[in-house]
Amino acid sequence: MARPATGARPLLATIAGLVAGALATAALAVSGLPHRTRATSTVAAPAHPAQDFLVQWRRMRLGTWAVDARFERVTQAGRRLQIRLHMAQRPPDRLITGLGSIDARRGGERLACAPDADGGVHCRDGGPAPAYDADVAQELDYLRRYVLGAGALYRVAESRGCYTLRLRFRLPSPPYGEQARFCFDRPTGAPIRSEIVRKEARDQTVAVSVRARPTDADLDPERWGGGGRG
Repeated sequence: MARPATGARPLLATIAGLVAGALATAALAVSGLPHRTRATSTVAAPAHPAQDFLVQWRRMRLGTWAVDARFERVTQAGRRLQIRLHMAQRPPDRLITGLGSIDARRGGERLACAPDADGGVHCRDGGPAPAYDADVAQELDYLRRYVLGAGALYRVAESRGCYTLRLRFRLPSPPYGEQARFCFDRPTGAPIRSEIVRKEARDQTVAVSVRARPTDADLDPERWGGGGRG
């Protein structure tokens, strides 16, 4: 979640980062903070909404849940992309699928998944994954730089369990656009809504189903990568 979108799954990485978290491993751009060009505001945000946001983000990343969601991108030209997403985690197991792309880990291993000759999906061992808790801690460390301190890129406000991030500086490519909004499910901590507004497009993800007890099937990439529930 907190890594640039590289490799064979850039679209999934982009989408996953937009789903409150980042729900894969892509959107926080951990290579470093963007260079600020000109400040639009010099007033620091109150500390507690940003701190609360980090608490909720951590709860989301460490929680156990499954979410089915709709993702929609609307460009400035009016073009639309709509896809279904499935996300589930039972740490350290985790799965995100959408548009035929898969990001998955099982235990301490990554899974490398690809379509097979029969139109299904086959997964193999993709090598060791970082320790789950350490991965979450690193992600939060970078996210903290975006929302806390005098140099924070975003001012955070909270309303009814949702957190709005507003950009404080003019940047060529801000990680969460000009403005973003993230909402979390109270019982589970799961991401239930996110919206990111950029100059070129608006991305919105809305949960249509949240389950507190994901099954083995919820975490099976070969099942979901092949088109969802069988």
